[in-house]
Amino acid sequence: EDSSPVSHDRVCSDPTYGREEEEGCQIHGGRNGEDRLEGSASIQWENGDTFKGSFSRGLRSGWGVVSCPGKDIMAITGNWKEGELEGKGRLVTKETSVYEGWFKESSFHGPARRIVMKKFKTFRQQVSWLGCYKSGVPHGQCWQWMEGGGYLTGIVDKDGEFTGDSIAFVYPDLETALVGQFCAGVMISARPARLESVEMVGAIMTPVFSIQTSQVVSFCMSTQYSLGDNPLVPDPYEARTCQVRKSLVEGGGEGLYAVRDVEKDEIVAFYNGVRLPYKPGEKENWETSGYKIFVNADHTSGERIDLPGDLIYMENYCATVGHKMNHSFNYNCKEWFVHHPRHGLIPCAKADRRILAGEELFLHYGYDPLNCPPWYKEALDCFLEDNTELEMWEAANPNRLDQKKSQWRDD
Repeated sequence: EDSSPVSHDRVCSDPTYGREEEEGCQIHGGRNGEDRLEGSASIQWENGDTFKGSFSRGLRSGWGVVSCPGKDIMAITGNWKEGELEGKGRLVTKETSVYEGWFKESSFHGPARRIVMKKFKTFRQQVSWLGCYKSGVPHGQCWQWMEGGGYLTGIVDKDGEFTGDSIAFVYPDLETALVGQFCAGVMISARPARLESVEMVGAIMTPVFSIQTSQVVSFCMSTQYSLGDNPLVPDPYEARTCQVRKSLVEGGGEGLYAVRDVEKDEIVAFYNGVRLPYKPGEKENWETSGYKIFVNADHTSGERIDLPGDLIYMENYCATVGHKMNHSFNYNCKEWFVHHPRHGLIPCAKADRRILAGEELFLHYGYDPLNCPPWYKEALDCFLEDNTELEMWEAANPNRLDQKKSQWRDD
């Protein structure tokens, strides 16, 4: 709990604060001899906001619940003292995000965290923000989880934004980072760095980085016509995780290999490229390119990433190397997606099991057997000849091995 005073210009976290006398509100509850609310009572305002809880001498006192549909707040719960929300409490939004922290004078003030519900493939809760508030605004060293497992961290500005010259994006390995200038969480210019240590400052961990190179990179999301800036500048996380070498697959050309031991569910490579808009009903022209992949792993947006023509060669593009991963029906990686500080939301590959240094990385491409490149159809036919117990749609399922493991656990 933060014992420091709340500023006079605080941002109030309770939208119903001080509105008991507002015209048009409906009040239900007992009153004392001075005609003030006493005991359990409820207030409903014309805009649909409500408060239900306890009162003492006309002031909120004890446990209570606020709801504000117009601000997408399902509930603010906590304890009130002399009309002010004080101590530990929580705020739940319409999207079921949960803010947990300490209140003072009805403002978030002290350590806090935000928890979101992830609903892709499996339901799980994820701490998506961690830090401290001062007078209702994020303050000091804060951490924000990014899709795919990376983190933004740094001392936020007066508006609670990740803006400044020493903000960092920490990759999912919690070792590799890009440190430099960010504006509202967007990377303006940053250099590769290494997380050397962390120090506890107050209630929050503060990282200590060492800059590794002078190479500067920035956020520049690709378009239908551009790959973005610096297409020949490698990604520092990929550089310590994988390497492009000749594939062991006959006719596979170059492949991707692990250069360190990788644990299950660790990201092994990213996949950036030009972005192709969704065109309903369009049949793929695989002669143009066999490198198309959906941006989002749930395929909801329909947008795809592609590396057409000579962009597949390392001398022309190496900012990400996920496109060098060959297909196998007996894969050791799976498709996912990640929010990358340079490229935005892009596909990536995660280890489907523990992978040892030196192993070639394989991904099940998951093509539709009725709309796929000729080489894939030939490979599928050969695989089915060797695995006669499988139907075509089973072999073409990019999650087949995961489902098989689940069956083994159930048995």
